[in-house]
Amino acid sequence: MSKPFDPYLQWLAIRDPQRPPNHYRLLGVAMYESDPHVLANAADRQMLYVRTFQTGKHSAQSQLLLNELSVAKVCLLNPEKKAAYDAELHAAGRRRGRADADRTVESAAGHATQFPYDMVCRGVGCGRTLVGRLDLAAAELSSIARGVV
Repeated sequence: MSKPFDPYLQWLAIRDPQRPPNHYRLLGVAMYESDPHVLANAADRQMLYVRTFQTGKHSAQSQLLLNELSVAKVCLLNPEKKAAYDAELHAAGRRRGRADADRTVESAAGHATQFPYDMVCRGVGCGRTLVGRLDLAAAELSSIARGVV
């Protein structure tokens, strides 16, 4: 039996089992990277690479991942949103005993699923509708990666 397709691992070489990864992991940069040029270039690099899969077998997953990368880029390049996101990551790290932790919630299926997108908008008003849709997209991508769908 073959393993389910995991776009985070196969395309972005993210082995961390937490899905979806936080914005920094998603972009392949150091935690709390502050240089906007580094962040912008990393996001563009990841998005350019993932776009090469848009017409292939996993085109739906590529679109979901491109959406996640877009959210990460917008968040980390906006100083106010980045500060709120970083503060939430720090707080989550203290709560869980890890400085680079994502917020994890237990899903109805009994497995850990992460929704870092709510951290992007807490108190900074970037649009709950988009965030909610991306939460659903991230959950769907995670399910596909685990072979649940």
